Amino acid sequence: MLARCVSYQGSCDNINGILTRDYAKIYTDWANYYLERAKSKRKVTDLSADCRDGLLLAEVIEAVTSFKVPDLVKKPKSQQQMYDNVNSCLHVLRGQSVGGLDNITTNDICAGRLKAVLALFFALSRFKQQAKQTKSIGVGCGSSGGGSGTTSNTALSGGSVLGIGLGGSLRAPGSAGTLLHDKNQQEQQQQQQKQQQQQQTPQQLAQSLENGNEMVNR
Repeated sequence: MLARCVSYQGSCDNINGILTRDYAKIYTDWANYYLERAKSKRKVTDLSADCRDGLLLAEVIEAVTSFKVPDLVKKPKSQQQMYDNVNSCLHVLRGQSVGGLDNITTNDICAGRLKAVLALFFALSRFKQQAKQTKSIGVGCGSSGGGSGTTSNTALSGGSVLGIGLGGSLRAPGSAGTLLHDKNQQEQQQQQQKQQQQQQTPQQLAQSLENGNEMVNR
């Protein structure tokens, strides 16, 4: 029985690790798409490490939302300066009513906790989509259509919802037995999603993220 539990736990950890790596790649490409559009000279290469001093994070925030983060230390040399930069980034987002930040702390980002960074980037992508929807409603309020062109913010391309717990692991809905039973099917879906993502241009990837096709829900 113990061996079976250990085997199951190993399978879950493997799935969680694969999903985390996949989402890290997706949001890295997504952030770089907006940085390129903003003509930034910098790129995200490692989500965990690159956001720790707050400088590149501030550039991503401005590129995605147009919110400028003030009072940044341009060449932070101490942990406190890095902390202050990241704190300014989160303060700006909260001041602009960006949702989904309640469980994300400055310490999480400064410590390079990947799931916290993923949750932050998800909040940014969701905010971007909501802004686009609001703009679309304002422009086309006199046109017909029942909103069929908008995909749910929490829908994955496979039709399920994945969660990131900042203090835990990636999890899929359903019982433990169901998760183990569906392991092969999930891996096949992940492989198909990878192939689709590889074929997407950066613009298509960004649109896919913001339409909810590749959302990471905390």
